[in-house]
Amino acid sequence: MGGWMPFHFGGIFQLIIIGLIIYFTVRMFRKPATNNGPDRAEDILRRRYAAGEIDTQTYEAMKKDLQNI
Repeated sequence: MGGWMPFHFGGIFQLIIIGLIIYFTVRMFRKPATNNGPDRAEDILRRRYAAGEIDTQTYEAMKKDLQNI
């Protein structure tokens, strides 16, 4: 019985090491996570202002309205 136990735990230890190597290799080559959720209203407002869709007065008024919410 004494000879069987160390072999069994050695096999488990090897599986854990192999699993960790695979996990960190996949994690290293994975693309960084991006925010695919809904944008915040202020982000959308900034983007619209930067694209020239709205003028400065409109931007400031809408920004003030959003901050009061």
